[in-house]
Amino acid sequence: AAVLLAHAVRPAKFWPWLQELNGAPADMKSANKFFVACTVDYHRRSEDAWTNVRRWAEMTMGDPPDLLHRIASTYADDWQAKKGEYELHWLAAGHRRVRDIAVQVVSRYGGDAGRIWTGQTPDVALRRLESLGVGPQLSRMTVGALIDTGQIVGKTDIKADTHTMRVLGRVFRGQTGDEATATKLARAISPDNPWAVDLPAYMLGQRECRPTAPRCPECYLQPECAY
Repeated sequence: AAVLLAHAVRPAKFWPWLQELNGAPADMKSANKFFVACTVDYHRRSEDAWTNVRRWAEMTMGDPPDLLHRIASTYADDWQAKKGEYELHWLAAGHRRVRDIAVQVVSRYGGDAGRIWTGQTPDVALRRLESLGVGPQLSRMTVGALIDTGQIVGKTDIKADTHTMRVLGRVFRGQTGDEATATKLARAISPDNPWAVDLPAYMLGQRECRPTAPRCPECYLQPECAY
């Protein structure tokens, strides 16, 4: 656990649009782009999700401050017809949910994603995100990112994705775990803030602890790993 937490420092610009604010409250434009990227960061490479959202929001859409209003005001059929042009998500359902969530944010928060979390605790922000349809694991990730960037203060659980479940399960149990196991292990490793476990576990899963042919000799946890 100590070795794992020693690698818990996120690289610069890991969270686009928020990290460069150095803890200052996010303006509407930055908050909305960050929020859209969080909603599409599933069932695909994270790097592709964030890169595509930047291209789409800043170039295709012209970088408007009212990005969520623009999405929500598009008719559902017209929005789906833009899937190939926008390239936000390879799944039709993934593309559709961007608009579905935007409609909710416009209705409940005036189209400013920052109002979801500004001045709130992590638990409140998490409940609000889940109620918008962001999903339990992406909501955790979003709250974790907000903590990392100083937008809110507190702690949250890890995002139990394929990487973190595999790494924590293998290291401590000898086999890939599930969401509940990964969450429980992260809480045991870092009780003060389980989210601190997310980055090192995620990075190991992405680079060394691969699903097949893991690069165990290159992994700094290899001497301690049950796998």
